[in-house]
Amino acid sequence: MPFWLCLVIGAVVGGIVVGIMLSQLHTVRPNNAAADYVIRDSFRVTMQDETFLGKTTNRTPRMQQQQQPPHQGGPSQHP
Repeated sequence: MPFWLCLVIGAVVGGIVVGIMLSQLHTVRPNNAAADYVIRDSFRVTMQDETFLGKTTNRTPRMQQQQQPPHQGGPSQHP
């Protein structure tokens, strides 16, 4: 069987499979209203204030790397 015929058969079978999968995607529609996603009385806020307890920040200096001259190109020699 010629190679091009195998490619054509594979493309046709793949197209059929993808077509079937795409036809199944049309059952879901996007909803722009967020209220339709919320279940009524499923979330209750009991407190009306927030208490900020504080923030601790510890700073540790990083070790500085030694500055090396930039590489100028050309061949390099390794010992």
